Amino acid sequence: MSQQTSDNLIYNGKNYKLKSVTLADVFSNNIHRSSPLAPLLETNNLMQYFSSLPFHSANMRGYLCYWEIKDDKLFLASFTSRSQMIHSIDQLVGKSPPALSAEYQEYQKQKREIESEFEKQYGSISDLEKEMQKLRQPFDDWDKEIVPKETKEAYQAMQQEITLLDLSTFDEMNETDEAIVFADWFSGSLEAKEFDDYDEKINGLRIEILKGLVVGSTPCHVGNYYARPLKNYIDD
Repeated sequence: MSQQTSDNLIYNGKNYKLKSVTLADVFSNNIHRSSPLAPLLETNNLMQYFSSLPFHSANMRGYLCYWEIKDDKLFLASFTSRSQMIHSIDQLVGKSPPALSAEYQEYQKQKREIESEFEKQYGSISDLEKEMQKLRQPFDDWDKEIVPKETKEAYQAMQQEITLLDLSTFDEMNETDEAIVFADWFSGSLEAKEFDDYDEKINGLRIEILKGLVVGSTPCHVGNYYARPLKNYIDD
């Protein structure tokens, strides 16, 4: 499982990476835990729009954020989304409703065109898929030709074309929206690292936040994705 991409934070003129989702979070289905955005998504009932995105091994949450702390206040500065329905900061804060992005609507249009061209020559895709399901039959019927070879090859070519369209579209759908929004919805601790360290040395800060206001910060060690010091792997 790939290490998860972290949110960025600027604090006191320095660039930090917020502690990313850990491997334990992935296995416990707690992938939103590390983001100050999570309480806002839950409050506005938006978490559902990030629950079934196309798989991305390095960004399973489906979004990335850029944060800034100014005058001891936490601000959301930018939001990059892989969701078809939530792709602006206005949608996050409830100023506008979830809606399909223009990019996703164009994707659906192109997908329908590809399928339509196939059906003009080979008939209904749904009917064909039902027939192809019959290929899963007892071994004594293995040589029975249910779907012509030409049709199966055309179907596979169509699926490959749609897959390529999927990949190109969802790569382009990493939309970034920028705005400075006071994160008064967030209370808790942020662990922000200035650099990677695999041996439990001080490499960042634990910042305490109360309703968007910084109430304290302490130097600390911020662990990596696998949450184990390098020496532990050597000792093992």
